[in-house]
Amino acid sequence: MKIKLIPSLLIVPLLVLFSCACKKTSKAKTVGDRAVVNHIDAERFREMLADTTVQLIDVRTAEEYAAGHIGNARLLPVTDDDFRERAERELDKHKPLLIYCRSGGRSAKAADILLRQGYFVFNLKGGYKGYPYK
Repeated sequence: MKIKLIPSLLIVPLLVLFSCACKKTSKAKTVGDRAVVNHIDAERFREMLADTTVQLIDVRTAEEYAAGHIGNARLLPVTDDDFRERAERELDKHKPLLIYCRSGGRSAKAADILLRQGYFVFNLKGGYKGYPYK
């Protein structure tokens, strides 16, 4: 009886250890959480721009956009009455959204709306004003 018990006692801890290692590995590859708005800093935002599948969205006004914007950002003002409808028509729900405004307030509002519509959203903390990589 003791001989059969010893191998069992060795196998169980190894299985537990292996299962924990697998969970850590898969979690490390997760880019963000689809169930919440991911508020990210400027460095992470810049890194994510290198991914050609992301959609870069500026939710400020046309005047603010004309005064300067990040890269090839698409203008989609959150203050427009048709914001939700335009998002549905123009954006791809299968690709992550990187959004920003001047300082983070309007983009947080837009991010919440877009999340509820089923988008995978990343919001730039501090907005365009705090983004040093213009």
